[in-house]
Amino acid sequence: MQASVSWFFSAAQRYPDPAGRPAYRWDYAYQDKHVEDAGHGSLDVEGLHQAYLSDRYGITSDMMAPLVNTFTDVMTKGTGHYAGRVDGTDGTGSSAPGKDVRSGWLLLAEFQPASYQLLLSPDLPGGNSGAVDQFAAALLAKSRHNRA
Repeated sequence: MQASVSWFFSAAQRYPDPAGRPAYRWDYAYQDKHVEDAGHGSLDVEGLHQAYLSDRYGITSDMMAPLVNTFTDVMTKGTGHYAGRVDGTDGTGSSAPGKDVRSGWLLLAEFQPASYQLLLSPDLPGGNSGAVDQFAAALLAKSRHNRA
């Protein structure tokens, strides 16, 4: 696990996003030159969040914060319109733009408390979701948000 975490943070390109905050751009796989898509990026984020919570891999909140900026400042094109790739571009297939926030991205609300409503509201109108993964991630995000 440590090798994967270390690889991610060394390979991800950190840059200033349109809001002037740090964001990450990363590729689909090691030595692959295809920008990660939103769905797989959500899985990456979920794994990194679990590693962060374990406090075993040296991941700090400062390392996680650019991930939420990537979503809120780069990938969010408007309510219900999200880029298909982590660099804010769209493609086809798994890189097509989306209408909802994948569950892994929801977990990042704790690293930018002001983004809590932005991340959770579109997928949980009235506080409910038909998707178990989104609802579970929202409950964890809510619990972490309320501790802050």
